[in-house]
Amino acid sequence: MRKILLPICVIFILMVIGCKKDSNPVTGANPNVPVLTAPADGATDQSNTPTLTWNAVTGAVSYHLQVSASNTFAAMIVDDSTITGTTRQLIGLTNNTLYYCRVSATNNAGTSSYSSTRKFTTMSATPVPAGMVLVKSGTFTMGNISGDSDEQPTHSVTLSSFYISKTEVTQGQWKAVMGSNPSHFKGLGDNGPVESVSWYDCISYCNKLSIKESKPPVYSINGNTSPSSWKSGTIVRDTSAKGYRLPTEAEWEYAARGGNQSHSYTYSGSNNLDSVGWYYGNSERTTHQVGTKAANELGIFDMSGNVFEWCWDWGVAYSSSAQTNPTGPSSGSWHLLRGGSWDLNSYYCRVSFRGSIYPGSNYNVIGFRVVEDF
Repeated sequence: MRKILLPICVIFILMVIGCKKDSNPVTGANPNVPVLTAPADGATDQSNTPTLTWNAVTGAVSYHLQVSASNTFAAMIVDDSTITGTTRQLIGLTNNTLYYCRVSATNNAGTSSYSSTRKFTTMSATPVPAGMVLVKSGTFTMGNISGDSDEQPTHSVTLSSFYISKTEVTQGQWKAVMGSNPSHFKGLGDNGPVESVSWYDCISYCNKLSIKESKPPVYSINGNTSPSSWKSGTIVRDTSAKGYRLPTEAEWEYAARGGNQSHSYTYSGSNNLDSVGWYYGNSERTTHQVGTKAANELGIFDMSGNVFEWCWDWGVAYSSSAQTNPTGPSSGSWHLLRGGSWDLNSYYCRVSFRGSIYPGSNYNVIGFRVVEDF
């Protein structure tokens, strides 16, 4: 009897152990449906090497990614069922093309469930204009929860792609368009940042440069785009014109933060201001030639320090609501300045700091840079 009972006990124990070890048995039930998280559905201006991402699904042993230029997935550009992670970079997509993508999670029984289809469009192959940097579209958190009261509340902002000048507008560039040099620090030569320019001066420069380069002027007064004919009136921005203009406040901050390459630095390009900007602590009480400090993540110089930079927007308190391509209110008393200057301490050079001043002001701490629409 003992010889019979012992094997039965052993078999029972092994069965119990076996059940415990197989705590996640093979099942035919479909796993949860994955959700594509990037690019956003309908996103435009994407690079032709975008990285697709999706959430991890419990029980999934692999993922199957499909990418096609057809919404029926008739002809696959990517058809990869061997992915074990939750990201996949695509290589060599065609510029200015609409793509569709979907992903499924496969469990250990071989069953799967597809995500909903998302679409995105790659950017055109237009070369970046000389002296400009492409800031690709994206969404960021604007403001600073621990900054000044006017830097709050933080809020989500989504921007389309745009070009921004690599450096602040120089004295040489200003003279070539306007014919004179208003700067206080003329001894720096043509590569010194132009300063002592008002917001109105900068608006005139933008239109004159656009006209000089045969681009559509962005600004007008009473329908007139020629600054030489302007006398008085409200300056209006034509959002369809792709000439030169001042950056919006949101565009300025997004570019200063490094756009979609941001490392969330306090200053533009670093947490160490001495490496990226001229300010009270290192300027020796003067501006400095542009581009002599390190650039930020996008290759843009001097967005912290050297000279404050005019923005298009009138000053207004932030809202907590998410915004897309905001341009600020239609009227106000003060225009916004960003970036700090050679004459102020590091606090004012933070990427989230907001300054504002009467638009006719033209001090030697104020300059600007220009933007073109993509």
